[in-house]
Amino acid sequence: TNNNYMTTFIERNDTISLVPENVILYDVDTVSPLIHWVTVVLTNGGDGPNEYLSAPDQSHLGIQVVGNGSHQLNFSGPASNTSFVMAIQSISYVHNLSNPGNPSEHVRQVEVTASDGELLSGVSLVYITFITVNDVPVADMNGDGAGRDFFVTYNDTDGTEQIPITDLSRGGFGILDIDNELMSEASIVLDGVLDAGDEFLTVTGTLSNITSTANQTHILLTGRATEQEYKAAINSIRYTNRRDEANPNGSRRVTLTITDGGHRDNASSPRLTSSPVVTTISLQARNDHSPIFQNTPYVVSVAEDADTGYVALTVNATDRDRYITSRVTYTISNDGTNGGTWSLDADTGVITLDAARGSSGSGSGDDHDIGPLNFEVQQFYSFYIQATDNSSPPLVTTVHVVINITDTNDNTPRFQPNDEVVSRSVLENITLSTAIIDFDAVDADSTSNSNLSFWLSSAGNSHSSDMRLYLNPLTGVLSNVRTLDREDVAWYRLQIIVRDAGMPPRSDLLNLTVTVVDLNDNPPVFDP
Repeated sequence: TNNNYMTTFIERNDTISLVPENVILYDVDTVSPLIHWVTVVLTNGGDGPNEYLSAPDQSHLGIQVVGNGSHQLNFSGPASNTSFVMAIQSISYVHNLSNPGNPSEHVRQVEVTASDGELLSGVSLVYITFITVNDVPVADMNGDGAGRDFFVTYNDTDGTEQIPITDLSRGGFGILDIDNELMSEASIVLDGVLDAGDEFLTVTGTLSNITSTANQTHILLTGRATEQEYKAAINSIRYTNRRDEANPNGSRRVTLTITDGGHRDNASSPRLTSSPVVTTISLQARNDHSPIFQNTPYVVSVAEDADTGYVALTVNATDRDRYITSRVTYTISNDGTNGGTWSLDADTGVITLDAARGSSGSGSGDDHDIGPLNFEVQQFYSFYIQATDNSSPPLVTTVHVVINITDTNDNTPRFQPNDEVVSRSVLENITLSTAIIDFDAVDADSTSNSNLSFWLSSAGNSHSSDMRLYLNPLTGVLSNVRTLDREDVAWYRLQIIVRDAGMPPRSDLLNLTVTVVDLNDNPPVFDP
């Protein structure tokens, strides 16, 4: 008929019938009323294979279809015009450009021609007018199309690290909206938070035409601004965890949606929001704290009479890296003056007296009570203990340990020379306060345990009531405090005691005999 036909195609409807139901095809020549072929051509299919013409098999009508799924369909007969009308009515126009996507042109043109085997018809045109709709914007955390989501690791750095929520190495945040370059809103939400109050999102950049409303876990960007302005704002958002020991369990998720400004050609079109894209943040706990000892240094005192197995002290170190390991092991890193006397439990930090390895004995020939420790030999032990955490690589802390040995009264004072019996002879005419004998004694102990005093005992002396001798308790000097007279007392048998000031005190005893030598100090007397 050479009459043209106009139809419409709404974007994303995919398929429409190309010709109306009342299409007419006829030939006025009655000599040859059959139609031999019909050609249908899409002349301006600018979207390539995303748009084409389609028709089902028409062999039941005696018509062969060639070119199905292309821009040109050829129907060949011969067949009646009625059959060809039915074949033409089965043609569909298909446009399946992926969403989002706008057609390359707004009007398509299809040319239809027919032949009776000898003559061609005129060209009938079908005009397809596209009605575009507002496509949903597409958000991308990677920017270069390598998947829309982003995965990143946050290192536990006590809140000093800020990481972007988009992959800046690939261009950062990306927006695809073919209908309008203006956006109206973006929502960024942090969830999966395990360190509440210390995890937050922050906009670090300068905003242009955009207003930010934010709390710690939600940022809302609003304002009619370009894609580039929204990209810059979103690329400046940083995640931070300021918890000293951030919880690495689970993953944090930053979910983003962006809303467009409607279709550029239709101000009243609804604004559409993208599907959510997600940045997954994995927290990596780090071994960034060395063990900490409770004391620095450790200084204790232990009595020298401590028995084997005595617990001198317990060193204790804690590790703040709670999510890596809190186990600490202990070793003696520098034995110093220890000499193996003290042993260390690697797990508990308990330091005990080890007789099997310790050095004992007086070392001075005294009667020291034998044990692992001897103040008279060694007054202190100094060594270093190392605490090591259980990470790789491990962190180490060293502490100084000093164990001071305190003296006990474990040595008996001894007279020098160490004789059990001493005798002295003195003239009976010695002057008063003459030193008869000066006693000396030693005590291997120290401090008050070695403070000595001397005492005089008249045990065994039959002349105790006529005691004319005096022993100075501080100096140990024995002297006469009265005139001696052999005719009264010819000898004195005494016990000399030396005693220390320990608790309880220790003492030594010496037997002394003082003989008074006679002088010719009396004239003879006749006995009537």
